[in-house]
Amino acid sequence: MSTDNINVAISKLIQLGQRLDQKNLLSSFDGNLSYKISEDQYLITKSGCMKGFLTPYDFVVIDSTGRKVSGEPEAQPSSETVMHLEIYKHQKLAKSVFHAHPPTSIAFSVAHREAKEFPLNFTSELILALGQVPIVDYQRPGTKKMGEALVPFLSDSKVMILKYHGVVSWGESIEEAYRGVERLEHAAEIYLKAVTLGGVHSIDEKEMDYLKNLRQKIGFKTL
Repeated sequence: MSTDNINVAISKLIQLGQRLDQKNLLSSFDGNLSYKISEDQYLITKSGCMKGFLTPYDFVVIDSTGRKVSGEPEAQPSSETVMHLEIYKHQKLAKSVFHAHPPTSIAFSVAHREAKEFPLNFTSELILALGQVPIVDYQRPGTKKMGEALVPFLSDSKVMILKYHGVVSWGESIEEAYRGVERLEHAAEIYLKAVTLGGVHSIDEKEMDYLKNLRQKIGFKTL
């Protein structure tokens, strides 16, 4: 990939990092963003940087083992680099990974500790835009186990809730990876408001079947 294309990727990550911050989808040093440059090189945010104030100096290039290839001398790859690399290793369609801490999505996993998926049956947009959203069992942040826990879901889901922790979204573009975080948190906020206004009521079964069939026609993408 040319230097110009890498600079374009960095510019997009900076812009969407700011948007994550502005929409309260993370705070302070939370989260990490990455982009696949080639089969053996990846761009990722450095450890200890605020995603709302990213600059080109806040990125490092790593290889498929997580070894730093280039970047500012003092910059170290994100502590959750292993999670990103596991996604790229096991899902060849992935070109970008966003990890954020959207509060309502995380709160759902805390309140519904036994839930295995975020419910899809209360808004048509969520079914059409995401398909399904598994809730992945808690693993210690920054460990290989956290990345490995995602592997069984990667062929069917582009957006996952990490129980007690956050959300990870991968995409075939930087924009798609970002959309997954925003889309899920928007749905979680609708869910929360429905609960407070009287309860969550499902779309009827016949209409659910229609929406799921339409989702299959749309394909494996995050809208």
